Amino acid sequence: MVRYLINGFWALVAAIAIAAGLLLAFPSTWGSHWLSAWLALGLWLLILRRARRSYALVISILTSLLFFVVLFRWVAISLTFSTPWIALALFETLFPTLWAGAVLATRKLTSPLWTFWTAFSFAGIEAWRACFPWTGMPWGMLGFSQVDSPMKGWIPLLGENGMAFLMVGIVTALVSVTWKISMPNLATAALALIVVIFSGVGLPSLPDTQDSSQLKVAAMQGGVSWPIGSTYSHPGTILSGHMEQTRSSDLRGSEVVLWGEQAADIDLRANAQWAEELRHWQENLQIPIIFGTLVYGNKTTSNQVLKLEDGKFSQIYTKREPVPFGEFLPARPTISKIFPEQVKMLPRDMIPGKAPGVTPVGNAQIGANICFEVAIDALVRDTVHAGANLLYFPTNNSSFGYSYQSRQQLQIARFRALEYDRSSVQVAVGGVSALINPDGQVVSQSGLFRADTLKAALPLRDTLTWQARFGEAMNASFRFGTLIGLALVGAILVFLKIQKRSFQRTEFSPRTGRKPAVNKSRGSGNNGSKGKRKK
Repeated sequence: MVRYLINGFWALVAAIAIAAGLLLAFPSTWGSHWLSAWLALGLWLLILRRARRSYALVISILTSLLFFVVLFRWVAISLTFSTPWIALALFETLFPTLWAGAVLATRKLTSPLWTFWTAFSFAGIEAWRACFPWTGMPWGMLGFSQVDSPMKGWIPLLGENGMAFLMVGIVTALVSVTWKISMPNLATAALALIVVIFSGVGLPSLPDTQDSSQLKVAAMQGGVSWPIGSTYSHPGTILSGHMEQTRSSDLRGSEVVLWGEQAADIDLRANAQWAEELRHWQENLQIPIIFGTLVYGNKTTSNQVLKLEDGKFSQIYTKREPVPFGEFLPARPTISKIFPEQVKMLPRDMIPGKAPGVTPVGNAQIGANICFEVAIDALVRDTVHAGANLLYFPTNNSSFGYSYQSRQQLQIARFRALEYDRSSVQVAVGGVSALINPDGQVVSQSGLFRADTLKAALPLRDTLTWQARFGEAMNASFRFGTLIGLALVGAILVFLKIQKRSFQRTEFSPRTGRKPAVNKSRGSGNNGSKGKRKK
């Protein structure tokens, strides 16, 4: 019993260490430290390589659960109850657990083959986590942690899944080669890791990338108070706040004003007075305004981006991937029976849009992806292919309080800027808002729950990165290649199990029905033999 308690204690310590290292690579109270992801991976893969299989699997499960529980804490803040938060963390834990099991089952392979499979399957399972089920949950992807790393030069080439493949592959190779802890081995591993990490410095995303022109942008955060209940109980409060912030800001030289998701907190189609006031006000401003709003039907709603220019409204985009359980309820009749009170918080399902949204403003083609969609690489890629040379990510985030959800989202927006070599703008109602250069650097940034205006001339680029061109094919190869690999591993394990049982049955003598005597001698079969089997 004591031995099990000691083993359990050290398993928990190892899991906490790995999970903490991974979490520190994403925005939190302690900042964001990209190097900690590498150190956590090293410890995790060392355990998977050398520890007893059952022990390593337990550590992997605990690591994954701790990571997701902490990372998704903002879900409970948003929904005001904990059941979805815990359920989401438990479900997401299944993905790294599956990966750990597949790695442990194949660690008798040769080091090069095991290294490749470990890295490839990690990238593939992350690719599945990003799209399954429904929209998936592409939050906390390993590649996102490297936006401030010297390796960020690889991002336009590899994207989020390719970065995961590269990172895990490098660490696995080092663990496989230098797992014997000695000063020469550790020094070799450290030197190799430094060389690899800094290999991304100065790596060009494309040979012909250049700034063709600029767009002078003004991003407005109208400001709301926390808690938000009183604000949303009075429709029009958020819209009035954005109009007032715009009036009080110096917009000379600005070519476009960008507001956040649901900045118009009323349905302008159903409120002619508000629509007319906003139209008249924009005509006096003489600068186009792009903003988010909700449009209501009888039993549905849609999350849209509108442009108001020359006193005329035009619809740019309708959100293509509503968030499950946040914006629509899968299997609503069944869920309503299980959680009737909670379902009342989401009385309408959001209807998804059909196509990417891009609109011209001056020399720019502004492409919109709303809130959570910034984490879905396929949607952002579609927007780029639709002609966008500036990425616009309107979001709300006011329901997440002072959590680090908005800063985590900003990290993803910076990754997209690097990945597609595009200036990007994250505009929030509650914060954080930011203007981002194509190299992923933040030009200007707001705080949480305060009115602010961010202005900058952002460069416009039209060339397509490698990830824009080949990212879809790369991600598909990771997903389906991993499925094939997992199927082969499963089939081989079943085959070996059947062979083992068949061998055990043939050990019985056909005449006596008993197992023959077992030769326990460690020498050759003839030396020390105590007898022969009867024929």
